[in-house]
Amino acid sequence: TFEFGSVKLRADKITYYKRYDLLNAQGNVNFTTNNHRLLSDDFSLSVEENTFSLSQIKYGFWPYFVDADSGGGSLSEIHLNKSTFYYGEPRAFSPNFKAESILITNTKNEKNVSFKNTFVRLGKIPIFFLPQLKVKLNNNPFLGISNIGYANEFGTYFQSTSLIPFSDWLRAGLNLDYYSKRGTLIGPTVQYYSENPTQFIQGSLSAGFIDDSMETGTDIFDRTIDPKRSFVLAQHKQIHNNRFFVTAQVQDTSDSEVIRDFREPLYIRNQFPLNFVESTYINQVIALNAFAHFKSDDFSTSRERLPEINLFLLPDYLLGTQFFHRGSVRLSKIDEDSLSPDSILFNKIDALNYTLLDLNYALSRRFSYKNWLSITPKIEYRSFHFSLEESPSDPLLNVFESDHQILNYGLDISSDFYAVYPTLNHLWNVKGLRHHFRPTLSLSKIHALSSDDFNQLAPTQLPSVLDLSRPALSLFDIRNSDQIYQRTLTRFRLENYFQTRNESYGSRSLMELHLTADFYHQYQNRNTENRTHSNKNALWLEYKLFPAPWIKFDLASRLDSESFRLLEQQLRLVLKSSEFWEIGLSSYYKKDFSEQISLDYKLKLTEKMSLSSILWSDLKENEISRFSVAIDSISPSNWRTTYSVNYEADQRRLEDVSFDIGIELLPY
Repeated sequence: TFEFGSVKLRADKITYYKRYDLLNAQGNVNFTTNNHRLLSDDFSLSVEENTFSLSQIKYGFWPYFVDADSGGGSLSEIHLNKSTFYYGEPRAFSPNFKAESILITNTKNEKNVSFKNTFVRLGKIPIFFLPQLKVKLNNNPFLGISNIGYANEFGTYFQSTSLIPFSDWLRAGLNLDYYSKRGTLIGPTVQYYSENPTQFIQGSLSAGFIDDSMETGTDIFDRTIDPKRSFVLAQHKQIHNNRFFVTAQVQDTSDSEVIRDFREPLYIRNQFPLNFVESTYINQVIALNAFAHFKSDDFSTSRERLPEINLFLLPDYLLGTQFFHRGSVRLSKIDEDSLSPDSILFNKIDALNYTLLDLNYALSRRFSYKNWLSITPKIEYRSFHFSLEESPSDPLLNVFESDHQILNYGLDISSDFYAVYPTLNHLWNVKGLRHHFRPTLSLSKIHALSSDDFNQLAPTQLPSVLDLSRPALSLFDIRNSDQIYQRTLTRFRLENYFQTRNESYGSRSLMELHLTADFYHQYQNRNTENRTHSNKNALWLEYKLFPAPWIKFDLASRLDSESFRLLEQQLRLVLKSSEFWEIGLSSYYKKDFSEQISLDYKLKLTEKMSLSSILWSDLKENEISRFSVAIDSISPSNWRTTYSVNYEADQRRLEDVSFDIGIELLPY
């Protein structure tokens, strides 16, 4: 054994030539430094220069492993000849790079590998050749996802997405699917990532094209779907100096059902994606924003903004006084060719195109009394200036040629009370209890200066019925004029927070209980044919419980303020035992609309194998809409294999049972 600084060396035989400061080791050499860990048959080290050479090398740090014939280097980098670089333990199907030479740099500030004359392989099967390649060690260079199975809708199918690195910031590959009843889907996929102290860039593109040989059915408008189907999905995120931000998302699809058919996990996560490009510059006083929201198909129902320019005055004190103010100016060119069916304009006009100037300014002043009572009067001004591109074709559109000015004024009264109790509970690990109680009373009145004209301004896009959120008190929190109604509102809210000491530092939350009551003294419907609004005069109950790592409960409810009958409720309960098992229960209820429940379960069978199951049920229809049970197995070469049985039944599909085998190369 030999130790010198960060160098630790073990071997069958070690010879140290003190006069020359050279060291030679032979047989079962184990060499370790802060940055390297390797095994070798022969090893030579210059102690003074901290450089070494060696042969028959096995080099590694999880999840990377390297075999090489020979090499050498220093404490910060190592050069290996005739090398194979594995992701995961070397196995029959481990992804790897077989290279003429490899340069590994592994320091605190730089962790990457450079390859020369390299074959990208799966096991011993060559896939691609690259003359030069550089990969960052803290990023997974590969991506591989495959599914094999059978479903009545597809027949026997094979789905795959694979990515290989072309540089340290770019991975590219292929989406390749085969369906015995549908045909072959193929398309490119790309991911890129770059980061330095001043800039962050990340994005992806995924596409697929298929000539669907099965009866395609109809889209959401009951139109026959063309068999030539495709999708292109793209996302981009960029940050420069934490001042300039760019975000973009594009989903271009041939029909409304193609993602649901061939990329259902994406559809489940986001059923109504938006196409947009947004850039923002922020300094200490203002934010300048440019935004475009556009459609790339003929079935979306979104409002297009082509484009919108925004100037925001960030919240701050006014000229060094105690008054707090903020503001915004928005200029938008808006195209609407699919109005909400709840709008009075529906079926009366085909499209609505106009320019909108939207001004908003808010001013408030907080007064405190003896550090326990806070009173904040506030006033907001907002105006909408519409300008139609064409002369009004219907009398209902005359108000779209007018200015609409709105005031929102009111008062917020709040207080904070604290109590500490010497509560001890070993089961919940409670070491003292702190209760924070915060009652709040908010008075708010929204008033249009030209009330009659504003009430005739017909909303074109009305909010979703699946909305449990409380109505906004500030005009800043309302995106469009459609959701602004003249009203006088009193909101009473009681907030309760319960905390205990954290074992390491500070405190941790145990429970939250909040009650909110809204009372409308005045509410004027706008031109919507007396449409009933479900969010008036209501009670909201929010309850969160997380006293220990093994339990978490979250409840949000909306109740009728007179009869206290439940109108809407979301619930989530999770119980788990460390890493061994986890069970979750979720439910969603909305009166006369939906009553759904789901149950999910995970069980760790061994260190490398687990069982999972999930069930969705529609209690209103008394039927099970989806059920899945799966077994996951992880190999030493970082491949996860999933065997699953799936059952689906919904309004779009008949009952279908599928068997699936999924293979995924795990990230780290």
